[in-house]
Amino acid sequence: MSRRQRWTYAKDRIEVYLDFIGPSGMRASKRMLVDSGFEHECTIDQQTAQNLNWRAAANLQSNFGPLIGYIMQIEISVIQFKKHIPCYTNANLEIALAQEKFEGLIGLKLLKEFMYGGDSIEFFLEY
Repeated sequence: MSRRQRWTYAKDRIEVYLDFIGPSGMRASKRMLVDSGFEHECTIDQQTAQNLNWRAAANLQSNFGPLIGYIMQIEISVIQFKKHIPCYTNANLEIALAQEKFEGLIGLKLLKEFMYGGDSIEFFLEY
């Protein structure tokens, strides 16, 4: 049976909250911008990546500059989604996202794990 989590739009932006869980069990809930134009799984602020990563992942290049890779465990408990995925940090992207108080972004590779969509009021992820 699939489960759905809904979020209302924030200033014409699609935002979701992800929980990041470190190897020690420490958790952090992060406000994430949904960006289907970003081809990778996700980005996260450098402090969270350094504190909660499970191990290093391959680094990549982007139009923002180098993306430093980490394997992170993420969770959306309402829809019973928990997975280790590559997440990336980049100082330029972190500064740009922080201007709107986002702590990272969700890209297309992660969105493809879900059925997703929305209307004029809200966005949803279904798993």
